[in-house]
Amino acid sequence: MFDTLPRARGKLANLRRRLLLVSVAQSHVFYTMSIFHVPTGYFPEPVGGTEVYVTALAHALAKGGRPQIIVAPGDHAASYTHEGLPVRRFAVAERPLTLEELYGSGDPVAATGFAALLNAEKPDLVHFHALPSLHQLRALDRLSIPSLYTYHLPASCPRHTLLYNGHTACDGRLEPKRCTSCVLRSKGIGPLASSLISALPPTIGRAIGVTGQAGGIWTALRMPELLRLRAAAIHEVLSGLAAVVVLCDWARAVLIRNGMSASRLHLSRHGIIIPTTLPPLPALSRTGRTLRVAFVGRLTSAKGVHILTAALRTVPQAYLQLDLFALDQNEARPEYRQRIVAEIAFDPRIRLCEPLPNHAVVPTLRGYDILAVPSQWLETGPLVVLEAFAAGIPVLGSNLGGVSELVRHDVDGLLLPHADPTAWGRALVALSTDSANLSRLRTGVRPPRSMAEVAAEMTELYASLHDSTLPQSA
Repeated sequence: MFDTLPRARGKLANLRRRLLLVSVAQSHVFYTMSIFHVPTGYFPEPVGGTEVYVTALAHALAKGGRPQIIVAPGDHAASYTHEGLPVRRFAVAERPLTLEELYGSGDPVAATGFAALLNAEKPDLVHFHALPSLHQLRALDRLSIPSLYTYHLPASCPRHTLLYNGHTACDGRLEPKRCTSCVLRSKGIGPLASSLISALPPTIGRAIGVTGQAGGIWTALRMPELLRLRAAAIHEVLSGLAAVVVLCDWARAVLIRNGMSASRLHLSRHGIIIPTTLPPLPALSRTGRTLRVAFVGRLTSAKGVHILTAALRTVPQAYLQLDLFALDQNEARPEYRQRIVAEIAFDPRIRLCEPLPNHAVVPTLRGYDILAVPSQWLETGPLVVLEAFAAGIPVLGSNLGGVSELVRHDVDGLLLPHADPTAWGRALVALSTDSANLSRLRTGVRPPRSMAEVAAEMTELYASLHDSTLPQSA
């Protein structure tokens, strides 16, 4: 009886600690857990939706008094402030990574810099917004710091698109033979050769690696071994995380197919910071008016700008105005930009505009009739769909991935075959000649989810993960 009394008191104290943590987290008061947010890159460099999301989330969390620190790789170590958020950069390797590092353990130089920041800042928790490396996970293990990862992009896919052979949606299962064939096809290797190489035993690749041969056909012959190495590294990383946040249903399904327990997956859909004041939404005018169409995103083939330019070529007489607010992140590979510039040179209906700063996206979209989102890969968002809804305008989107989960077909937008310019052209003409239908779609738009809602969910999740690492009473 007396032996059980201290144990009961310990359990009671532990219960009180748990209740206090939850209560404090939910009240957003005096909760001072220090969080590292780790994206792939960060401002002032050109960034995408992930970094915009990270910034908005960090600001929303910081309102509750929780220190938020952005930690990202860079050319060199640095420390600065961006929009009131502390930013720490750790240097990446100047040399090219070996194939074993690229497909397996990751950049050792970056891992050393990351570990140094962990030791200097001593965060309570690390929230990865890019798939961490094995080196990074092992550094966290040594310090007993819990970590979670938000699956912003299809990082589990070797091509980062989840489109099998670049065309059809893949189930996302990591099968080295199938993945090898798909990757080789993307490198221009024909179907027969890709099939033959994908059937090679990994021992051949390891033997080639021992000889030091690399590049061209040698790397192609090593691909079965390298993708097995990559699959093993991803499985180890995912098993080492305390939790994984998914932003949409398809991402959750992909991770479960790859062996993750549903209990470690947490669905928390995208949210945005919704402006409190906006200019009036212009009234729709008569049938036959010029349809004002906007595109906002990166100038890459994955975002499908070429689908829009091709669509307009199929309807040369349509009354359309397409403005491309395109962010060019491909200075090293300018071919795509050159292609788009050439395609629009003789069509005055298309304008290539300067990219919009994040705070200007929603107010700018108020001046358009519809947003075009012709994504050519499975996205978990994109955020711009929610920004269009915040602006009160419908979306013309690809029937793929997260776009198809955010847009309600024929309610607040239209979903189209992702790679069919003719279908996109027909839809644009139909909307330009039927203002009643466009008005109906506009009426169907609902306000999007706010980042404050996301922050509340993250706060609860952070508290549960941190609580699980507290010493337990006997």
